[in-house]
Amino acid sequence: MLKYFDYIFYRIYTFYVAKGDSNPLIMTFNFIGILQIAILFAIALLVQRFTNLSLSSINKQYYWAIIAFVTVSFYSINMIRYLRRKYYLKIVKDNANSNLNVKVKTWMIFMLPILIIVSTVTCLLIFREN
Repeated sequence: MLKYFDYIFYRIYTFYVAKGDSNPLIMTFNFIGILQIAILFAIALLVQRFTNLSLSSINKQYYWAIIAFVTVSFYSINMIRYLRRKYYLKIVKDNANSNLNVKVKTWMIFMLPILIIVSTVTCLLIFREN
């Protein structure tokens, strides 16, 4: 699974470098974090739908504290993973000649969080109880 995120990191990072962004690493961390939160959101909705677990029973303050904790955790873990020993440079080097660079367009990667949310909501609507 991490290999997929590494490739996505590579594509987003090189996109922002080519665009001339002042800090491509921060923009890439933001996108990876949004993608991971979208995946977690999808999993949480599906688990809630197909089990008896309910988020409505959680106090609103605890709910937002959990969301903040998860968001900060993802962001911190990503920063540690990619900045430690400049691992992101290794990812850029390893993926520079990947055949996926021709097959997968950058816009497709940018659509991933939206696609995950839309497909999850569609799934929930299809399998809803009447």
